[in-house]
Amino acid sequence: MIDNITLWVDSPLPKPVSNHLIQRKKFMHHDEVGIEYYVPNKYGNHHLVVRDFGDHFVITNSWRKWFLGSDSLEDLSYQNIAEICEVLAQYLKLKSYHLGAAKLRTVEFGKTFTLNGGTCFSVISNIHSYSTLTANRFGGGQTIAFVGQDFNLMIYDKEREMTKKRPKLKNVLSSNNKLRIELKSKDAKGTKNKFHNINSLQDLLLNYKKMILGLRKEIKKIQMISIDTKFDAISFKTKRIKDLRVYLEYKGIQNIGPELFFKYLKELDYNAQERSRYLGMFRKRLNMFEHMPQYGKKELLRDVTKQLMREFTNPMLERELL
Repeated sequence: MIDNITLWVDSPLPKPVSNHLIQRKKFMHHDEVGIEYYVPNKYGNHHLVVRDFGDHFVITNSWRKWFLGSDSLEDLSYQNIAEICEVLAQYLKLKSYHLGAAKLRTVEFGKTFTLNGGTCFSVISNIHSYSTLTANRFGGGQTIAFVGQDFNLMIYDKEREMTKKRPKLKNVLSSNNKLRIELKSKDAKGTKNKFHNINSLQDLLLNYKKMILGLRKEIKKIQMISIDTKFDAISFKTKRIKDLRVYLEYKGIQNIGPELFFKYLKELDYNAQERSRYLGMFRKRLNMFEHMPQYGKKELLRDVTKQLMREFTNPMLERELL
């Protein structure tokens, strides 16, 4: 659930640094020379960044990509976070309680949800606002950012975002139903305001259940346009004009009323064979869409709640990590 995070450790970086930290470059900070280190992951495709400012140091970047790899769709579990804390304390030569006292500057808390019966395209297309904020769309309209004063809410197709950067993944990431929703603070004030007065890494871990419930509360503030998402689901998969024609035929039957439509069709001047063919074709059109599930805010909240509650009831959450 935790992804990008920035921690401020209010003491010097222990020296000499371990072999796990690779010196990257020097930088100037208030007329003093600082040193930036990379901490590569075991997959060789992501790293954490440690910036040494002399009297304090900062740890930043995506914990999820560092631990699971940048090609993974998975979210960090609480068990994963426990392992990361242990490894980081070792790499940085810190006591676990010292790492726990690190101040949270920014944190991204979110989850990739599997939509049961919906597509990212239909959900994202129908979202128009969140709380008092309106949607900013980019990436062809398939990424939404709600920009607050000290936080952002992002909604996007996780598979699409990953395959844009790594085209080789297109063959394995094509379900179109992995919706990413993440809440990210912009600074320490935003972290404190949006995440229940959480100030440190230990605060975050002790209040993890509140974070989960808080994310659901924010998702409930998302407003969606109430329109027929059945055509979105079909057209997104095929993008053919034929599907528009089929959908319009279905809407025509629906507007007239199936009973009246088929009564008229039986009375048309066709021979028995043609009449039977048209009756079968239009019944197929009707059945095709009637049995297709509608996916709107109610269905989104159903999937969000079910998947967040799996995290909430994890017995590991009762364990004190730091």
